[in-house]
Amino acid sequence: MKRSFLVLAFLAGSVGLAAASDFKQFREWFAACDNLRNCSAYGFDAEFLGGGISYLRIERGGAADAPVKVTITAEMPKGSSFTLRFDPDLPGLPTEPQTGEETDSDDMRRVTITGADALIASLRKAEKIMVTRDNPPGKTLKDDEKLSSISMSGASAALLWIDDQQQRLDTATALIRRGTRPASAIPPQPRPPVIVAAKTAPDAKAPKPSPDLLAKARKACDNDAKAKLEEAHSLATGLFLYSY
Repeated sequence: MKRSFLVLAFLAGSVGLAAASDFKQFREWFAACDNLRNCSAYGFDAEFLGGGISYLRIERGGAADAPVKVTITAEMPKGSSFTLRFDPDLPGLPTEPQTGEETDSDDMRRVTITGADALIASLRKAEKIMVTRDNPPGKTLKDDEKLSSISMSGASAALLWIDDQQQRLDTATALIRRGTRPASAIPPQPRPPVIVAAKTAPDAKAPKPSPDLLAKARKACDNDAKAKLEEAHSLATGLFLYSY
């Protein structure tokens, strides 16, 4: 449950689950696309616990010419560096130690991988990516802090699903099922919907919700029998907003 919650949190930041059109799990990998065909796939470390969290993210916009962006993020002690390698050994990862770029979290560092084609070709053959941290000055890392591994199980399936969602199958731009069809065969990216925020009617009171509405609210809250009405607002459009 903890792992699932954290995965959803990462994906929410990636494509915005409020606008997500679909979310899939492929063995050890997760992928999501929003309603503009912007997609991201994640492979997480085998344990997702302890002092050695790391993950690989592959993201791509929905436009036909959108580039592929690949990043690896690792939890890092201050003053340390880390190395990356495929198991078995394959090309596509930097060979020198990495310090990584700072992220919003003090203890996480991000590396952007250049040459996405080489990495994707290797992840189709590899079992995992090994992330090995060096000892920072004055400290010796424990085994579970020093090493983490990102499983490649499900990576190809996740990227193939993204190709399908972005309508790239059998085109020259596909990640997995590449073909001879040109990028011009990919339909234009959908336009973002225009959403007009409804204004509240401050002088009007929302009616008491019906038992059917309460039942739907509890179902949406994982059948929590303790779910109760927190707020009620009357909207100028004649609609009512209830918060549970």
